[in-house]
Amino acid sequence: MSAAHRPKRRSRTRPPGRHVERDLIDSGHELVAGMDEVGRGALAGPVSVGVVVVRRDTGRIPAGLRDSKLLRPQVRQSLCAPIRRWAYASSVGHASPAEIDVWGIIGALRIAGQRALTALTEQDAAPSAVILDGHHDWLTPPRGMVVEAPAPQVTTRIKADLTCACVWPRRASWPSVSAMTR
Repeated sequence: MSAAHRPKRRSRTRPPGRHVERDLIDSGHELVAGMDEVGRGALAGPVSVGVVVVRRDTGRIPAGLRDSKLLRPQVRQSLCAPIRRWAYASSVGHASPAEIDVWGIIGALRIAGQRALTALTEQDAAPSAVILDGHHDWLTPPRGMVVEAPAPQVTTRIKADLTCACVWPRRASWPSVSAMTR
């Protein structure tokens, strides 16, 4: 296949944008969050979910922001403070290995995500829309499940951690497993 006929490939180092976030804001959501998880592949757990909230007046994306898995650890760590300053709000929720054993990995992700959202509610920064990395909505409770608060509108997006600036799991800034309180 000649270069002229080869489909263009999106560079893995291209910075993420805010197109999806802006579309949700333009559709009436004042606060939009991006969520990503870490620990899902670990057999022994725990799982953690990071959430970053933006709004219409959230400023420029911090320089150097990329999917955290593509960054060297020291670069990832150096971006934590600029991201915290950039975001309207952020939080992290955790689910323990014991909770994974009881509820399964999807249930544990939901628990961790709900804990992160609860922390945002306590900051008066609860989003009405959430962008999840991937194709599966693990945050919304199954039909018939009784929950304390309704989940926000969920938009799933494959590779959102590459394309949406607010979907950044901030692995380097999360508390260690030993610091988990739940």
